[in-house]
Amino acid sequence: MEAPRGLDVILQRLLTGSPEAVMAPPPGPVHTVYGGAQLFRADLVARVGAQARTQLETYGGGPVDFVRACREGVPGALAEEVHRAVVERLTTRPVDDYRVDFEDGFGPRSDEEEDREALRVAAEVLRGMKEDTLPRGLGIRVRALERPTAARALRTLELVVGTIARGAGALPRGFVVALPKVRQETEVTALADALTVLEGSHGLAPGSLALELMVETPEALVSHGRLRPRALVDAARGRCVAVHLGAYDLTARLGVGARDQRLGHPYCALARQVLALELHGTGVAVSDGATTRLPVPPHRGAALDEAQREANALAVRAAWRAHADNVSEALGVGIDRGWDLHPGQLPARFAALFLHHREGFRDTCARLRAFLARGAVASLHQGLMDDAATGQAMLNAVLRAVDCGAVAEAEAAEGVGCSLGALRGRSFGDLVRGAGA
Repeated sequence: MEAPRGLDVILQRLLTGSPEAVMAPPPGPVHTVYGGAQLFRADLVARVGAQARTQLETYGGGPVDFVRACREGVPGALAEEVHRAVVERLTTRPVDDYRVDFEDGFGPRSDEEEDREALRVAAEVLRGMKEDTLPRGLGIRVRALERPTAARALRTLELVVGTIARGAGALPRGFVVALPKVRQETEVTALADALTVLEGSHGLAPGSLALELMVETPEALVSHGRLRPRALVDAARGRCVAVHLGAYDLTARLGVGARDQRLGHPYCALARQVLALELHGTGVAVSDGATTRLPVPPHRGAALDEAQREANALAVRAAWRAHADNVSEALGVGIDRGWDLHPGQLPARFAALFLHHREGFRDTCARLRAFLARGAVASLHQGLMDDAATGQAMLNAVLRAVDCGAVAEAEAAEGVGCSLGALRGRSFGDLVRGAGA
């Protein structure tokens, strides 16, 4: 039967305007470690990893004790697996991403002192580039581009970027500039323009300087009844790679008292959801904020009595639990990146992350394997209805578990029944069509 006239035109319009096929998200950092500029050294990865392992050895107890300090009731076998993965991660890749902080973590300084630190930081970056000791991701956080601090922010940016560029002819790959306390698009555009000027004046490749935004003001989320994150990202002219939630500035500006400020506050939960929805499909990562309860023992020194040692362990483990709870909450809404402010937070970060990915991992692999074998036909699997959307989620979970270090690639390949190379770089639609062919 001949199709009605005009349907071919409609079909062509649909095919031309169809969105790109859904792909598994590319691997990215699971955290960003922030440290004041005065603390930065070229060997920060080794130092942070060593400090985190010492914290784990000192206060973690046995493998099961440590994991259950982060979350109660974890089965012993799973706790052993997670503990091994945490130790491995702290030994081989403790820091994914690092920001040298010239803002809150640096504090008020004279211009002369900030100039000296900016030059010293640049020299340390150059040393790290030469010795190959820097983390995979690196950048700086400048001061806000508000009237009182804009000139200082741009001067520090020029000193750091210019000194590195003159010394090495390039910047570390993926170098990022974080802009705090964003309120309006003009600030973002100003930073994007400044990065263009720096690239041109120092012979850097166009687009080699990325930026990220700190969403920590109400105006950056909603203004005059309209959502703002997408407009702020668009104002970066393609340079924005991530948006970070600044929980404590945000809640303070909304009138929340210090006693009630926390990363799990309802305002923060709403902000995460707004960011995830507004930036979906843009390729811009969303990062959760920081847990400010740090695993710092209250008693110091070598001559501690039993009660003091116990108090230290309780304080550190309570901070681990708070951090792990925050990490788990973000993971539950699809945000697998956040801030770490102290080396002692890394064990809890990785424990929560690996628990999230290892729990039910074998069952997820079995479901994905069965789903692909059925050619992606929606059907029941052990009482669960699996369809294409569920299949995409299962694929994402398997790849992310491997990328973050929770699961070995060989284990994942065995569980799914094919090499992970066959799963990467293809849309889920292509994958299931191949499986059903």
